[in-house]
Amino acid sequence: MRIGRHRGLITAFVAFVALFAVVANLSAVPLGYYDISQMTTSGATLAIAAMGQTLVILSGGFDLSAAAVISLVNVTLASLPADGSLSPWTLGAIGVGIGLLVGAFNGFFIAFLRLQSIVVTLSTMFILQGVTLIVMDKPGGMIEPR
Repeated sequence: MRIGRHRGLITAFVAFVALFAVVANLSAVPLGYYDISQMTTSGATLAIAAMGQTLVILSGGFDLSAAAVISLVNVTLASLPADGSLSPWTLGAIGVGIGLLVGAFNGFFIAFLRLQSIVVTLSTMFILQGVTLIVMDKPGGMIEPR
């Protein structure tokens, strides 16, 4: 096995181990199952967003609206009733649906009207920030953990 071919994977693994060691040394108590589970859960959202952004960058585009889409999904789901009337699958479908609609909006302007992706996604980001403020103008809402 040649190391040169897997240099990126090895570098990422070493960086992960180094960061894990830093967190373990800075922690007042030894890392337990709950701590590792919490870090994994917190990082999952960022990892999913990063995977989506990676696809856009690999295709040669820019998506500056990704964070605004995540914000809009968050406030939309947080503003829904927290009484358990909506299943997690329904909430997930709502979130994915919002992302699909925004992606179709961006895709229409980029693919069919041939506008620059950086301009379209920057404009979409500003539009979505406004819509997010319309949906929820102040902090609030709650999503029940399941």
